[in-house]
Amino acid sequence: MTTRAKLSSGGEEEYSGSEDEYSEEEERHNSEYYEYTETDDSWSDRGIEEPLEDVPPKAPLVNLVRFVPWSIEHDATLKEVRVIFAHCFNIGELKVPLTHIRNDEDAVARVIANACPRITVLSYFAMGVNPDFDDIIMFKILGHLPAQQVRMITLRSLHLESEITIPSRAFQAILQECRGLEGLYVHSESRLNDFYITLEDAVSGAWVCSRIRHLDIIVGFKELTAGPKGLLYYARESPLVLSAEETEQFVMLEALYRQLGALRDLKYLFIRASTLGTRHRRFENTTLPAMLSLGDPINNRPRHLDLLKGLMKLQILRGSVLLDTKEAKATIDEQEAVWIGEHWLKLREADIFRYSQQIEGPFKQLRRTCRHLGRHVNFNSKRWHLRY
Repeated sequence: MTTRAKLSSGGEEEYSGSEDEYSEEEERHNSEYYEYTETDDSWSDRGIEEPLEDVPPKAPLVNLVRFVPWSIEHDATLKEVRVIFAHCFNIGELKVPLTHIRNDEDAVARVIANACPRITVLSYFAMGVNPDFDDIIMFKILGHLPAQQVRMITLRSLHLESEITIPSRAFQAILQECRGLEGLYVHSESRLNDFYITLEDAVSGAWVCSRIRHLDIIVGFKELTAGPKGLLYYARESPLVLSAEETEQFVMLEALYRQLGALRDLKYLFIRASTLGTRHRRFENTTLPAMLSLGDPINNRPRHLDLLKGLMKLQILRGSVLLDTKEAKATIDEQEAVWIGEHWLKLREADIFRYSQQIEGPFKQLRRTCRHLGRHVNFNSKRWHLRY
């Protein structure tokens, strides 16, 4: 199994296709990559002596700008890493399959960052060799780059693909540090969302990625019940009385939706819910509490949809937004359909129904109204069978 994380800056169009397309794109660059494998001549055979470990007298790879050190099949030592990267100080794009470097990852990251200050594209591949990684080496490398805060401003796109857990604090760092981020892509074979940012981490600080246009985000939270029957908030009678724990959670949810609503350039939002403690709950069968609801303030029903009115450029909405969940049926109706039609004028796809035959009531009327105005909006998903 492969984990891919791609960080890039600059003006190149970012990859968003399939894995096959990505492989074909890689093939076009093969002639430009230097591959260091165990079948290559050893460094000693190339005339590199022990003292060259720190300051090589020559720079045979001074023109190397892309480096893919594939097929390192043994546990590379820190010394070997230092020797390799001492000759590659002009690298701009680096792929690091560093699953076999386990002696001191922080020291390895420091060596690479110090040797390669011009890195603008950093990719990480893990082949499932060490599933217990509690962090990603690329973030450690970023942490040691000179003037990290300045360099993070230039970060434009990040792709994460994993069946190995990516820690919540990694997502937290991305949202709170990557000021120039325009695309965050989270690809997963599973709909169970085993890696996510916790609700607490998501609202622990301000998001600085105000220019983001494509956002994939998985939010982990605990479903809370209250009352003598242990019901979820939307299933209880009015006026709604929230427990202290529920009140605290809705305060955090409000902060989350405010963060989302402030992303004025956002065009694509794929937001998934991961209910902690609930195993095998698929994201499309879960609803983010009150995110798409205008609520009922008289009866103390949470209302957060209005916090998203800043998403005036939103074109595509996907994720935990289906209207056939119990919560959605209880909290979303005509007023929400009218609101969407009035505020999200550029919307063209929203995966809120599984099939076109399900579209009815106010959303059927909204679709008809949009067509009359020359806008085509697709409210049913054609992508449930596809890989996210």
